[in-house]
Amino acid sequence: MKFVIYAPGDYTPNGGGCVALHKLAHNIALLGEESYIMTSKMNPAYGGRMVTEREAVHLCKYEGEMAIYPEVTCGNPFHAKHITRWILYHIRNYGEFGIFGANDLIYKYASHFNLRNEQTVHGELRAVELNLEIFRDYRGERKGDCYLIKKGNDKEHNAHSETATKLDDYPSKGGNEYLSAVFNRCEMFISYDGATWLNVMAALCGCVSVVMPIEGISAEQWKSGFPYFKYGIAYGMNDLKHALTTRHLVKEELLKIEKETLEETRLFIEKAKSIL
Repeated sequence: MKFVIYAPGDYTPNGGGCVALHKLAHNIALLGEESYIMTSKMNPAYGGRMVTEREAVHLCKYEGEMAIYPEVTCGNPFHAKHITRWILYHIRNYGEFGIFGANDLIYKYASHFNLRNEQTVHGELRAVELNLEIFRDYRGERKGDCYLIKKGNDKEHNAHSETATKLDDYPSKGGNEYLSAVFNRCEMFISYDGATWLNVMAALCGCVSVVMPIEGISAEQWKSGFPYFKYGIAYGMNDLKHALTTRHLVKEELLKIEKETLEETRLFIEKAKSIL
């Protein structure tokens, strides 16, 4: 069976959705399946074969294929017979976003990400890139705070200090290496985005990682929706004790989740094959 992933543009380690799509292609190849990704630049360390959109459309002409689209992709660009919609974030409720076919397979990266319409969810599917050699605690002196807004535009941005370092433009300042340097010199990272992987990166670097709460979502609900945020991250300033007392468990938990993602990918492959 051929798996063909839609990921237009160049690979970048600075975009969570991009990394997830490319890492899924790698994991599928790692499990011995034919894995293709429509992109213009790959991570050379990843498995899977890079194809153009024209080649992807050709691959999807036949019965033994599965097109995989992230939730932001409208329609069926590959004209595929079999489709998986991978829900990497909450779906925008306008236009053609989230209008899926009745026979599409639906997989979520996090269980609480919404669908626009009621539809069967076939499971969870995750793909992580830990970069543990970059994101670690160098045990130097710390001072001040840093913050990220990103998908937290709907919140009040008043928890960080006036001198805090804003990280929304980190890709242009050096990407992961820049983030690691900032997280190693700051005492606290304040995230207005409750879904970004930077929450974990900060904790790995020994920075106190705090997610500002989402209205109507309790700490228990948030942590159950993001199991990889279970340790080392505070959900609001009142949760700092949890972040500090569980930070030593973060790395071990992430390595466990990395193994789980391969099992999720294996189960997804089985399900895809069963519908042919």
